[in-house]
Amino acid sequence: MSKLINCKDCGNVISKNAGACPNCGAKVKRTSFLTWVAVVFIGIMVLSVVMAGVSGDNVGSEAATNKELPSDIQSAPSSSVNSTNEEVLVEAPVTTSSWQYDESIDEMRGESSYFAINKSTNAVDLGFPYGQDIELNIIIRDDVQYGKDVLFAVDKGQLFCTYQDCYVSAKFDDGPVRKLVASEAEAGSSEVLFLASDISGFVEKLKKSDSVMIEVNFYDHGKEQFKFNVSGLEWSRF
Repeated sequence: MSKLINCKDCGNVISKNAGACPNCGAKVKRTSFLTWVAVVFIGIMVLSVVMAGVSGDNVGSEAATNKELPSDIQSAPSSSVNSTNEEVLVEAPVTTSSWQYDESIDEMRGESSYFAINKSTNAVDLGFPYGQDIELNIIIRDDVQYGKDVLFAVDKGQLFCTYQDCYVSAKFDDGPVRKLVASEAEAGSSEVLFLASDISGFVEKLKKSDSVMIEVNFYDHGKEQFKFNVSGLEWSRF
């Protein structure tokens, strides 16, 4: 069955396929195939323009976002940015000293004695009966009872000293060998010798030197040399 339409001139109902209105004779206008193709093509063009506008807005917004960032962050890879923010830790040089400090408090009198002690970096073998691993100690003392002293002490062995010939030999850094007058302990201990003269001068030499060698004489054994690292001495009590 053909579809019915109204005539545009008289309004009479006619067939869609009729060439003219049988009532008034007006021709029936039909939309050609080419017209429909043109309409579809125009619609596609309009849709393309709209989509292109939306895409352009998105690109513009991205460009605006990148423009707000610093240029170095826009162009630099992520690894470069991270390396810029990394902190470089520089280790401070570590200074060591062989000196040990001690304080002895007389609680009854409210007074203190102070000590600075340095142990030799080498040890010697004295044989029987004292054995090996014998070390020498330099002790600087500011004692409430005995005053200011410098002592040379061992934990094993007998330091030999006669009444007329008692000394130790010392060499500071690359300087000359010097004989220093010493004395025995009043209590008769053979493990200790006291510096007998120029105590403050000896301490000042220790402060200005990096190393010192001390030579002492052992009973029934002979002379032995001991090396010390004396840099960094902090002593202001003389």
